[in-house]
Amino acid sequence: MSDKLDLKAPLGVILDLPGAPETPHTVIGVRGQYRPNVATPIGGNGEITLDEAKAAIARGVPLRLVNVAKKDVEALREQAAEDLADARRGAVQARKEDLIGAEPSVLNDQLEAVKE
Repeated sequence: MSDKLDLKAPLGVILDLPGAPETPHTVIGVRGQYRPNVATPIGGNGEITLDEAKAAIARGVPLRLVNVAKKDVEALREQAAEDLADARRGAVQARKEDLIGAEPSVLNDQLEAVKE
């Protein structure tokens, strides 16, 4: 992933948090799930826009814009959709538990990030 970003090519974002596990992560205040090793496409139907990504990054959200090879976009979209579906299922299951302390707030952040 180059430091030179081509805004005319397909774009995605990755979680820019050194040491983060290579799993999907919720980022408070940003819709979606983000991985440190796999780009989440942006700009498509239901995805965050370039402006939303830039605004989040400007607020200090640990995301980084990257170019995505055209041949990889569809597979990355499928992965992102699968990550969202898994997160939604997990949130539904968590609602059935007896949440304590900060857990209800964390669950609300999760639900906000992955809602349709």
